[in-house]
Amino acid sequence: MRFTVVTLFIFGLALPSEGSSVAYQVNSVSPTLAVGESETDTINEVVTLADGGIYQIFGTFGSSNTSAGVFSASHDFQVTYEGNASGGLSGAESIVVDLFYSFADGGVSTGTFNRDVIGAFGGGIASTSTGSSCVNVTLGCTGTLTPPGSFSSTSSFQLLSSAGAYSFEPGFSSNFGAGSAVGSYIVWGQTAALTTPPVNSTPEPGSISMMAIGILAACARKCLGRKVSRA
Repeated sequence: MRFTVVTLFIFGLALPSEGSSVAYQVNSVSPTLAVGESETDTINEVVTLADGGIYQIFGTFGSSNTSAGVFSASHDFQVTYEGNASGGLSGAESIVVDLFYSFADGGVSTGTFNRDVIGAFGGGIASTSTGSSCVNVTLGCTGTLTPPGSFSSTSSFQLLSSAGAYSFEPGFSSNFGAGSAVGSYIVWGQTAALTTPPVNSTPEPGSISMMAIGILAACARKCLGRKVSRA
């Protein structure tokens, strides 16, 4: 397993319509994924924002370096609002999930990559809620996704390798509008809600380890795959 999970709590982020935010990162800490290798990881974390909003983030991430210049990453996860100290409706809050991958290019230094982003807003989420998604900050962006129901976005873009590897940084921004009900969610990677696993971690205060981050990649599901119909 090449992934380690790092939670970074953010205060005062300049994101539209959010009062409190957290960035949740999954970082590849081992060497670049070689051609022919694949990996998967699951997460199940609970975070508490500075304003008291509690969110559970759970699901599965996977990646595969199929052949020279052909790779994919799959992201099936859900962000669910679990309430606050009073058990009430949410404030305007944001959870950003960033992932960081590196794939050996196998001698192919450039390619056109396809991206398929799907997901859904769960019932009870405020109408002002939004989602957004990009690769490497600016590539294959979905635009602003809004409730109700499911969403789907497809795109393609050019990507160059550097030092023999492709750097691929997908992320997802799940912005809950004020007044979202307990149990409301945004799911990424499929349109049906994921089965909620038991909570295996203790909520931590959003004020711990506050950091200022200038770039938060917003992202996709099966994000990349050179010359494939769905990646």
